[in-house]
Amino acid sequence: MKRYFVILLLLLPIREYAQTIYIHSFGIETTFGYKDYLYSAQVDAHGGGGAGVGILYDLQINHFAFQIGVEASWTYTSLYQKSLVGHLDNMLDEKGDLCNYHYELSNHHGKANFMTIDSPLLFGGIWKPFYFLVGIKAKLCIVGQLSSYGEFSSSGEYVNLISPLQNMPNHYFYDDEQIRNNSSMKLNHDVAVSGEFGVQLYNKYRIGAYVDYGILNVLPPPSLPLINLNPRGPYIQSITPGSIQLAHFYQSISPEPSLHSMVIGVKFTVLFSKKDIHYSCHCY
Repeated sequence: MKRYFVILLLLLPIREYAQTIYIHSFGIETTFGYKDYLYSAQVDAHGGGGAGVGILYDLQINHFAFQIGVEASWTYTSLYQKSLVGHLDNMLDEKGDLCNYHYELSNHHGKANFMTIDSPLLFGGIWKPFYFLVGIKAKLCIVGQLSSYGEFSSSGEYVNLISPLQNMPNHYFYDDEQIRNNSSMKLNHDVAVSGEFGVQLYNKYRIGAYVDYGILNVLPPPSLPLINLNPRGPYIQSITPGSIQLAHFYQSISPEPSLHSMVIGVKFTVLFSKKDIHYSCHCY
């Protein structure tokens, strides 16, 4: 009898069960960080700050993590440019005489504020309590504002005069005249490489550090020239400190500059999760 029982056990299949844990989470996140723009030209970016809020969907399959979402981010930064020198040939003064017009914008300071809508697509892993996520973010700038000031100087070079005319405001030649502008300045769309690392607590809270680096040039081409000339002719009296378009100052630099964004910050996330456990059988 025991012999038949042993044979029966040998004939029975061996079953092993494996479980796959799915955790579906919706979350709310807030971010705070240091914002900077990296120029390829002779512009100093002093950096600034930023904050954001967003919603997300997070899927965890065992140790694998996947995340998508929508974020609204607000950032500000400070920009500084020492000088920009240019000239316009064959200009006409108020008497109709020809001159070569030289100008310089100096000590230009700008404070820019931008609001973007970001859409992240991230992959990573979770080994509690640690997690990491890497991927890309599409960034859409919807609002931009630039407040700037600087100094404007100009002079006129005449064929029949030995020295150029300068520091004569009544004849439209200025010396370190103050300029102040407030205008809109929207950036181009961007795609950023993103990385995040942190800890997950009680399966509900995440605290992490993140870095975003924009790979596209977000500086748009100027929609208007830096200096607007009178459409009736190249008259120097149309060039006054009030006519200088400082919003297009950075696009007017030669060689043509590029502008890339970088953010380093911290992120706090609250997750609302639902766990599903799926079992699979391996029979031998």
